[in-house]
Amino acid sequence: MKKFSKSSVLAEAESNGCKAELDKFLEIATEYGLEIQPKAHSMMVAPPLDKKYSLFSLWPGSDKACPGTLNVEITMWTSNAGESWERFLGITSTQMESMLCPFYELAEYKHGEAYYKVLQKCVDASNVLEATNHLFSLLSTIKQ
Repeated sequence: MKKFSKSSVLAEAESNGCKAELDKFLEIATEYGLEIQPKAHSMMVAPPLDKKYSLFSLWPGSDKACPGTLNVEITMWTSNAGESWERFLGITSTQMESMLCPFYELAEYKHGEAYYKVLQKCVDASNVLEATNHLFSLLSTIKQ
């Protein structure tokens, strides 16, 4: 299994102009006890109990529609919609959608026979506080 480095993703964020936004999300995720898993071009944020499940992913500067921004994605497969959130944090995908929309955009996709939904947001300096507040206020309600 290939090992990815946090430093390479941070360097990519730096070169794409969104390192401060990535740092803010990672700082707050760490405060909540979540695990940070570097991938080839992103950081996956996982629950501490099982690091293979993604709560959300942070993609620095990879969104062609929003260059120079941090793309935040919460993927919910219909076969196990929001499984990570529900299994580890006790919140359903429907609850997530109601709390995060309309700030986070909802898109639906098909991959093979499976359908999935993605809550996503392009984050830059102008909206990083609002983006982190929305996502982590959701975590705060669960943390109680």
